[in-house]
Amino acid sequence: MPTDPVVQARHVSKSFGEVRVLDDVHFDIRRGELVGLIGASGSGKSTLIRAIAGLTAIDRRDGTDCEILLFGQPIQQRGRVARAANALRARVGVVFQQFNLVPRLTVLTNVCLGRLGQMPLWQATLGRFSDDARRHAMRALARVGIAEHALKRGCELSGGQQQRAAIARTLMQGAEFIVADEPIASLDPGSARRVMDILADLNRSDNITVLVSLHQVEYALRYCTRTIALKHGKIAYEIGRAHV
Repeated sequence: MPTDPVVQARHVSKSFGEVRVLDDVHFDIRRGELVGLIGASGSGKSTLIRAIAGLTAIDRRDGTDCEILLFGQPIQQRGRVARAANALRARVGVVFQQFNLVPRLTVLTNVCLGRLGQMPLWQATLGRFSDDARRHAMRALARVGIAEHALKRGCELSGGQQQRAAIARTLMQGAEFIVADEPIASLDPGSARRVMDILADLNRSDNITVLVSLHQVEYALRYCTRTIALKHGKIAYEIGRAHV
């Protein structure tokens, strides 16, 4: 049964100087999908991920409706990030290859940081989290299987554990849509499978829409309901596959 689109990308292009990294990319992602984005290094995957998250402005092309919509609202139009971008970003959890944990803070506090956008400014500035927020963070850590590491510093975790903590932070945020940029690129095969298992479970059990960029085609074929392949900034092909 058709569902509402979470992402609508329309004629998305992006150039850095004379180099066009994205070239007239056009696609939708519907609620509840787990979509893989594959392609060689330099194909435009990371730039597209950042554009969808409103972190990189797309090019303006006269005479063409160049835009990215999230949840039916524009996050980018005609080369500008929309005023509503912050409100839309609050509904999107972004997971990076580099994990982006604060090394000296505990894992629990790192996960609590997912609540910053929902807190009063003075509390956010001081990093004061309520007991309820800490309980919520512990549930998120349990969900990704690392609750026993809650009081360790971020720098004390392995790469796979840090990535799982980053996913827990998106749960703390209450994200409806997770965008993951090469989340398993630096992980060993066992850790990579664990991270992908978690993303797939969140997609199936919580109906969280997921877009994940991957180098490994086999992971996309195994885990993703649909796979979009980029080549030289253009969509080369799309394939669909049921969950396994």
